Amino acid sequence: MAAAPRKMDVVYDQLKAQFRAGDLRFGERLEVNQLAQAMGTSRQPVLEALKRLQAEGLVEVTPQVGSHVVIPSPQAIEDFFHVFAVLEGLATRLATERRDDRDLIELAPTQDLVLTAAKGRKFDLGVYLAGNKRFHGTIHRIARSTEAAEAAHRYWERADFLIASMNLKQMRETLARSVEEHRAIFKAIKKGDADLAASLAESHVRAFAPPIEVRLRAVLEEMDLPVRAADLPVPVS
Repeated sequence: MAAAPRKMDVVYDQLKAQFRAGDLRFGERLEVNQLAQAMGTSRQPVLEALKRLQAEGLVEVTPQVGSHVVIPSPQAIEDFFHVFAVLEGLATRLATERRDDRDLIELAPTQDLVLTAAKGRKFDLGVYLAGNKRFHGTIHRIARSTEAAEAAHRYWERADFLIASMNLKQMRETLARSVEEHRAIFKAIKKGDADLAASLAESHVRAFAPPIEVRLRAVLEEMDLPVRAADLPVPVS
């Protein structure tokens, strides 16, 4: 019989789900006692989970003060997506050079998966993130490079959190852009143009930074906080 998950892991998974759902916003305080009570556990598992999230760049823990959701600087967001874009570009280049007909058959239906996130006036963030990850994850598999895939994967969780910070209007604009860019990337991979595919993938990822920076500045203004120069921690595996 499988061992029961540790309480810290349960708390960690629940908090990560809230980050991915966009329920935890920039600068939001994370009260240990409140979290412990809500999750039916003691303080210790919550403290351990917060430390783990701090190592992943999602939470800032200040001894004797408390914890809050990270507030990155606009420059840190730009730098983060620049590095992430280079990694995705490399994976896409390798996929273009190594793909075969079966790979193209697998990748083709993933181009438009993000479209299912929009239903009437509603936008399903979870569906969008899952569809986006399915497209890029398939490219990672086609690249057949564990090194490239693992390097990119370390950025995915934080990228999902940053994307989840956008408002509904930004989400819908991102959806429309993503569909066209996914199709263009697939076309370049199918054509075998590695330079174009890599360039399109990099541009696609970097384009997430500006709307997130806009949202961040709006949040900072609401909180009456200055734009900081703090960097995002380097993600760990």
